Amino acid sequence: MKSALRISPERETGRVLLNNSMSREVNPDQGRHGGALFDMATKKKQRKTEDKNREFKVEWTETFAFIQNLNGLPTCLICQEKLAHNKKSNLERHFTTKYVSFSTKYPSGDARKKAVEELQKSQEKSSSAFNYWMQSSNNVNIAIFVVSQEIAKRGKPYTDSEYI
Repeated sequence: MKSALRISPERETGRVLLNNSMSREVNPDQGRHGGALFDMATKKKQRKTEDKNREFKVEWTETFAFIQNLNGLPTCLICQEKLAHNKKSNLERHFTTKYVSFSTKYPSGDARKKAVEELQKSQEKSSSAFNYWMQSSNNVNIAIFVVSQEIAKRGKPYTDSEYI
């Protein structure tokens, strides 16, 4: 005869009901089947990348053509790809697999330094153009808001062409 265990509200008292009629005393420190509870403290925890305290190093800019973006993550100056972590091995792998010709054309030294500076200038120029575009877009939104607020103050419908 199989008996199903059903944990009753009397769990705190250490009583378990069997088939709604019989009951037996159970040690509350034991698991459902009478064994010890699985100890979560013995389970090995995974390390998080935040715990590793990785920071972007300035020398990576000249060596691998990467800069640090606003979020603190490395961004490639050549393809604008963002990597997930500040790990030298990730930057090195990206640079050596995708830009073999760059490293041969501009070996370490003054030539590479100038090339990286040019890439940085072009990246700053494109980001400043984008910021200008975003600011002008924001100005348009402000103007539309002011006009719609004036229309709403006068109680006119938004389709009123006389006011606009």
